[in-house]
Amino acid sequence: MTCDDIRLAELLCARMCHDLAGPTGAVINGAELMDEDDPAMASEAAALMAGAAGQIAKRLRFFRAAFGWEGGAARDMGEAVRIAADFLAPLPGQPDRFKLAAEPGPALPADGLRLLLLLVLFGSEALPRGGTLAIRATADDIGVIAEGTGASLGDEHRLLMSQDLSQIPATPRTAPILLALGVARRASWQISVKATPNRVELQTKR
Repeated sequence: MTCDDIRLAELLCARMCHDLAGPTGAVINGAELMDEDDPAMASEAAALMAGAAGQIAKRLRFFRAAFGWEGGAARDMGEAVRIAADFLAPLPGQPDRFKLAAEPGPALPADGLRLLLLLVLFGSEALPRGGTLAIRATADDIGVIAEGTGASLGDEHRLLMSQDLSQIPATPRTAPILLALGVARRASWQISVKATPNRVELQTKR
């Protein structure tokens, strides 16, 4: 394992901790409310804790599949879509921010399924006010189209067009991008992005 690999692992861990902080905080808040004498408050706290714990489990499942633990890889496109949908689901009581649309797809190799999940992650980040993520896939072409008010390509996502990974600044926000480019290069996929007003299209093909 090179120093670059170690740095990427550190950054991915930092990113995971950031994304798990919200639901973890909700569990902690719920535990504090359980100390209240009000039975109604205790019941509400228990529901909050259960919902937040469920979201933690869903996010961990997504990271296991997208970031590469072999034992947690998605087995097929159907499972990958379910993992993505769970990842995008809001906490109980909060409104849905994303709608995921996907048609039955072909059999995809493990690297293709990982890239699909990473494209869903990038697409969700391109929708600051929420919106629709549409997945389309063939055996050699995977696309995620993000549509919604204010949909735009952030500076870090423009780095997906980079051909020189050494020029990409290494941060927790860019770590999944570095991972996606590394997986794509190793498996001979090419990632591209295109943005128009309120629409961002992410694609990987070989």
